[in-house]
Amino acid sequence: MPPLRIREAAAGEDWIVAPIGDLDMASAEELGARLTEAAREHPEGLLIVDLGGLEFMDSAGLRVLLSAARSSTNGGSRLRLRGARPSVRRVFEVSGTDALLPFE
Repeated sequence: MPPLRIREAAAGEDWIVAPIGDLDMASAEELGARLTEAAREHPEGLLIVDLGGLEFMDSAGLRVLLSAARSSTNGGSRLRLRGARPSVRRVFEVSGTDALLPFE
């Protein structure tokens, strides 16, 4: 399994966090901590998680994203997801959480 790497970039008022590799039980905590910190450091605009670089995601990754969506609210969820491969998108569909986590 490739180790998780996390890239970040500004996009106007929004902040993009892009995990790359495998998001699983071994790496979910790292992404969760980074998302919490990014939401605190960048309180304006959206917090966009670009999932296009993920090769694999399990329920631990899903749990981190749900938690980040709950904690990044500011009069409504600031978290948005984008770019998931079909295999990663399927995790949301099978779990029924695709309606809870907004994709762009």
